[in-house]
Amino acid sequence: MNAYYHSLIEEIKKEIDEKSYAQAYELICQELDMPYVPQDALDLLEYYKSECKPYLEQRNKGVDFNKLQDYIHGTLEQKIYAIGVLENMNLRMYHDEVQILLDSDLPDECKGALIEALMEQKIDDPFDLIKSGLNITFIPSAILPMQQDQSICEASSLFESWFTNEDPTMIQFCMSLLMQLVLCERPFDQEDKDPYELAKSICRLVFYAMQKSDEWPSFIKKQGLEKVEDIELSIEKRGENND
Repeated sequence: MNAYYHSLIEEIKKEIDEKSYAQAYELICQELDMPYVPQDALDLLEYYKSECKPYLEQRNKGVDFNKLQDYIHGTLEQKIYAIGVLENMNLRMYHDEVQILLDSDLPDECKGALIEALMEQKIDDPFDLIKSGLNITFIPSAILPMQQDQSICEASSLFESWFTNEDPTMIQFCMSLLMQLVLCERPFDQEDKDPYELAKSICRLVFYAMQKSDEWPSFIKKQGLEKVEDIELSIEKRGENND
């Protein structure tokens, strides 16, 4: 097991030892949502997930419905907390509450996390979402999961091939940014994107975020990416709009 996963597993074990089951569960689910997880790490993550679930289910039996309603209609932080609570509940019973959150001023990434939870539970009820001024109706169970999205899987493999022998931590930075992009663009998938263009643009953002812009031209040349189009990602446009 590589150093990243060893550190992650240790952090999860620490959270469980401290009875912080929700935090441990969130760490586990974030990693399991990645398109690629090594088998040895996958087995451990699944084991610790099963360890956390009974405690979370017991906790959620005591959820105060009125309090949940207050959170759903509350501040941004309270709405985000409400998503965390709902993710561990039977969402078929909370259609109206989910729709209210999708209609709210939550960031796209948070709404995407909620949509992922609907997908995981294979919810087949329709939901509405306004995105880029368009009213979209979608059925969560019909959305292509990340693990089956060919562009995401191929982009993930490119990160592995580009960085495994150079700087393995770059893989995790790239995967985290890819995950952010996926969540921000839900309910859409990434299959219409060229994997090389997607991977190159993600890498560019990581290089610049890590103040390695001076290394970017040599990286492009080394990987033979000069002729691959450098596309602008939606998470970049969002950043510009927030400036």
